[in-house]
Amino acid sequence: MNSTRTAPPLTGGRWSLANATEESVSSLRTEVFDHVRATLAADGRPHGPDDLFGIELVISELLTNAFRHGGPRRIDVLLAFPDHDFWIGVFDTNPRRLPCIDGTVPGLKSNGQGMRLVDAFTDRRWGSAALPDGKYVAARCTIPEAEHTARPAASHTPATDGTAWLLQGLPPAARASAVRRWSEGKTVPLPTGTHFDVVTTEPHRARNALQLLNALGISPGPVLRANAAVHFLVPPGATWPTGTGLHHAAGQTLMAPRPGTPNWLNTPDGTGSLTDAALLADVIAHTVHLPAPAPEPAP
Repeated sequence: MNSTRTAPPLTGGRWSLANATEESVSSLRTEVFDHVRATLAADGRPHGPDDLFGIELVISELLTNAFRHGGPRRIDVLLAFPDHDFWIGVFDTNPRRLPCIDGTVPGLKSNGQGMRLVDAFTDRRWGSAALPDGKYVAARCTIPEAEHTARPAASHTPATDGTAWLLQGLPPAARASAVRRWSEGKTVPLPTGTHFDVVTTEPHRARNALQLLNALGISPGPVLRANAAVHFLVPPGATWPTGTGLHHAAGQTLMAPRPGTPNWLNTPDGTGSLTDAALLADVIAHTVHLPAPAPEPAP
């Protein structure tokens, strides 16, 4: 039997998905989020690609949980916009597995922490209830103003200590040359594998990962955008799962500009703080199902 959905009305929305599959749930996620964006635009509140990231994540997590833990594959979705907020309710047919906040320290598990993110983006405004034939999970988010994006601010502050810290990864004889190259506005090849390793991922996945870290109240280590990719500095010798990003360990180089320049999304601050690799893998994994933003139209 094929999956079926009822068409949502223009304001608010209601969907019913029978015999859900991974593909039909993915399509439903997109349809629900597109409806949210279209409803806000029709109300005179259009938003850019990044402005509704928190709402998009809440939709995705609740639908994904309903599919993974919901018993027979029936999912019902209800949307509303009370008092200029976004509200979603999701029903599935498993009353025995109510969602909860995983007590594990973030990053120590590769899954099971999605509700922690929902909790952060909804300011703890979510709940669940067991019903005779299933369960109901609801969440409420504040809709951000269109001109504001919940993106963590990039740090562009020059950092002498950060420069010294990066130089520690070079042989002493090469440090004067590196300082000269940075003073000329050039990049310096920094070896990976001793002072730090590097994890490289696509810009939209990195942006979402930074937002998730920010929502969890965790500051990442140095993060560099270069060559149409984003590079996270992680501890040397870190274990990294395949399929989540590209891990650069010993024997490779990172072409790095001077700390404090705009390409550093999070500039080295001299403390030696690096992004925990297990945590980074966790938050990047939470962004895998999110689509890349549409390319900007040519001028």
